[in-house]
Amino acid sequence: MVFDDYLIKSLISRYNDFPTKGISYIDLSRLISTPKAFRMVIDGFVQHYIDANIDRIVAIETNALPFASAVAYGLNCPLSFIRKYKRTPEKWYKELHPGINYEALYIREDECESTDNVLLFDDVVISGHTISTASALVRRSGASINEICCIVALSDCGGVAQAQSLDLNLYPLISL
Repeated sequence: MVFDDYLIKSLISRYNDFPTKGISYIDLSRLISTPKAFRMVIDGFVQHYIDANIDRIVAIETNALPFASAVAYGLNCPLSFIRKYKRTPEKWYKELHPGINYEALYIREDECESTDNVLLFDDVVISGHTISTASALVRRSGASINEICCIVALSDCGGVAQAQSLDLNLYPLISL
């Protein structure tokens, strides 16, 4: 299947100053509900990473999970989650997060192996705060980060520069 950049971009909505002034919200729900577009996104990531040295995908909940699950399936790779809340009584690593909807991110202490080479997967990179916090969690677990990927990166909000400041490569499928 050929990647149709126009179709993918037409299904992405950007809402500036939402939910509060100075914040942008990117809605990807139409990508999931349009099978052709969803398949293009998944196939685009699978083709890009098919020969990469990746042992595990670590996805940031919630909106990245449908996409990351399908990519993990396509790459035959285990999938782990970074969560916004502790969901079980197990031991968790915690990193404070300067986001607007939650104050910290969590990953189970035994989620990653020290030998894992991780693909960190987020749906949208805007300011870079979430990927910065998530990368700290992955590194705390002892794993290495191969690359950060996302469906959309906003070029005007600092997230791309934030990834570079972490000495990590950011692969966005779409840049807006």
